[in-house]
Amino acid sequence: MALGWVLTYESRWDDAELQYVSALRHNPNDADATMFYADFLVISGKPQDAVEAAAKAFRLNPRPPSWYYWLLGFAHGLAVATLRREETYRTASRRMLAVALALLGRISEVQVEAKLFLATSPRWRISSWLEIAACKNPKDAQVWIDGFRLAGLPE
Repeated sequence: MALGWVLTYESRWDDAELQYVSALRHNPNDADATMFYADFLVISGKPQDAVEAAAKAFRLNPRPPSWYYWLLGFAHGLAVATLRREETYRTASRRMLAVALALLGRISEVQVEAKLFLATSPRWRISSWLEIAACKNPKDAQVWIDGFRLAGLPE
């Protein structure tokens, strides 16, 4: 699982997937590995598969840590209700929430979330995000970039 995560962020997609599949074949009841695989699936442009994997992780661990909700929000394509859950409502989810609200045209809410996000991450920039973002398909990255811009986050 850990090697799959590292390979994902090195953009070694096929190798990463092999590691996740191997980890889950050896321990199909590992909720954390299943949730990390869901993250990989989102990044790989397979959001429906990601939602299914996330649902399995929640079945395996009905009292999950907060980061499960964060990844579930990611898998649901920026689901507002998920991102506002108490368990996940923190810095990174505020950034995602601002994007989701911007894409929905909920401008007054966007301004609040963007301001809260930037208060805790004043140096964050779209350009910095691009340097570390893992997106297999450039079109997926562009959706985020467009959302960041709609939310008024700095270039």
